[in-house]
Amino acid sequence: WKVQGLKAEARANPIETRENIALQNRERLQKASQELTTFAAEVRNFATEVKQLAVTQPDDADDFNDQLNKLQQLLELKRDKLRRAEQEATAFEEATKRAARKWKVAQSAIRMQKLAGVSMEDEMNKLLASESLDSVETAMNRAMAELDTALLATVTHTLPHKAQTFDVTAIEI
Repeated sequence: WKVQGLKAEARANPIETRENIALQNRERLQKASQELTTFAAEVRNFATEVKQLAVTQPDDADDFNDQLNKLQQLLELKRDKLRRAEQEATAFEEATKRAARKWKVAQSAIRMQKLAGVSMEDEMNKLLASESLDSVETAMNRAMAELDTALLATVTHTLPHKAQTFDVTAIEI
């Protein structure tokens, strides 16, 4: 029932439905941006620690440098996915604005045709079925999915590969 109700609502208010989708996507993008900022800060913190380790214990820093490089690559991947998702969301919003203008004109034409006694096909069904709107929505959905995947991505090895042994007697307290 709920799905049928949602479909009926979308048919009755196609532009509002698209505008709500756009708002939801902007909220997702804002959350993703915040998560990315937190991740970037942690990568910077880790880079500072690795840099300090390289100065005080250069032999121990190599494994962490490898990990830092992987984290920086992952950060760039996530940034690229966020940028793409933002571009696709903007394209979706622009297509929705164009559809809203067409919808308004189509509704006016339908009213005029009814007043003139002429039957007219539902112009909005044609509009919403158009290839360009579908492709914009598909591209935006793909970009959002790729962003979600990138945000969930982790570095495969978070610790150095080889076991580390430390001489605790050499550490001054």
